Amino acid sequence: MSETRKNVPNPLRDRLLAAERVNGALRTEYERKMTIMWQRTISMPKRVWFAVLATACLAASALMFELQISDPLPTVARVGLGLGTVFSLGWAAFLGRIAWRGEFTMKRDATLYATMVWVFTLAMAVLLAVMSRNRDPFVIYGFLFLLPASVIVLRTAMEQSELRTQERLLGLEYKLALLAERAPQQAS
Repeated sequence: MSETRKNVPNPLRDRLLAAERVNGALRTEYERKMTIMWQRTISMPKRVWFAVLATACLAASALMFELQISDPLPTVARVGLGLGTVFSLGWAAFLGRIAWRGEFTMKRDATLYATMVWVFTLAMAVLLAVMSRNRDPFVIYGFLFLLPASVIVLRTAMEQSELRTQERLLGLEYKLALLAERAPQQAS
């Protein structure tokens, strides 16, 4: 919700921000700290590793798609291969984008990563449950994979909350520094 409000033009806010005198050095330091907090630069070996993983995901999606259309399989198996194809393409795009950019953005990429893990795990657990004809206890193991996936989602939510809190604290620190800079000017 706050993301959509940020994109809406607000003429009063824009005029107030334009009227405010900004210390360039303080603003630069604030933006540098924000960049360090939200973006993680990825080294070249890791970029290569992400590219290799993206290529492997593309190969896996091509294999699953080929198996889905060529082999006579039950409908549930075709659905599973179709889901696998879609998820492999999604992971390839995600990993390829990170490898291309050379950075991991904590705000966007971490949330997308956690969501992809949880949705994939849920879809596969449900598919295993549907495929099990006699509802044997083995199906429960598929749902047990949801526990670590849920932990990843919760951990990411906590990290995002912590980063937003740090962002607000940095904003307050910046505003206090501006006020402290103006206080001697107003006293004289």
